[in-house]
Formats: sequence, C-alpha cells, structure tokens
Amino acid sequence: MKNFEEEDIDALLTGALKKEPDLDLPHGFAVITARKVNRRGKSEFKTYLLAWLSVIVIASIAVCMLTLSKSEAAVQLLAFLSRFKYIIGSVIFVVLGIEFLDQKVTRSYL
Repeated sequence: MKNFEEEDIDALLTGALKKEPDLDLPHGFAVITARKVNRRGKSEFKTYLLAWLSVIVIASIAVCMLTLSKSEAAVQLLAFLSRFKYIIGSVIFVVLGIEFLDQKVTRSYL
C-alpha cells in the first residue's frame, strides 16, 4: 500500500520521464568520447606494467623477510613454488589472456 508521499514521487517521475530533456549534446560528442577512451587505452600498458612490477617487488620483499626470520619456512615456500611453477604460470597466463581479450572485445564495441 502506497502512502501519499510515494504517490507524489511516482507522479513526479512519470511526468519527468514523459518530456524530452532540456540538455542538448554537441554533434561530435560520440567522437570526442571515443577519442578520450582510446587515449586512455594507450596508458593502460604502463599501468599494467607498474602493477606487475609492484607485485613482483612486494613478493620479493616478503620472501626476503621470510628468509631472514624463518629460513625453514622460506625453503618450504620456494619448494612449493618450484613444484607448482607450471600451474601458477598457467593461471597467471590465463588471467592475463582473459584481461587482454576483454579489453579487445570492449574496444570493438566502442
């Protein structure tokens, strides 16, 4: 059951949606927007590179700290990583591949 306030809001929204907006976009709006999106895409490589370098540096620092504090734990961690290096590499490759394809498909629709 609607109260009086909700009926007023519904009537106001219905009336507002029936008329055309007063704002008029410039004729080249789509071109300008597409150009800005493409310009932003060129800097994505630098962003991804910086992100992966940050992950590698943080992981290296973590392994070094682990080695300094508990060498046995570091040996076990490195043994685990070397045992499953192909699986870990495959997972990283698949994730990066999905991200790459997503970017290509998304850009083809713009």
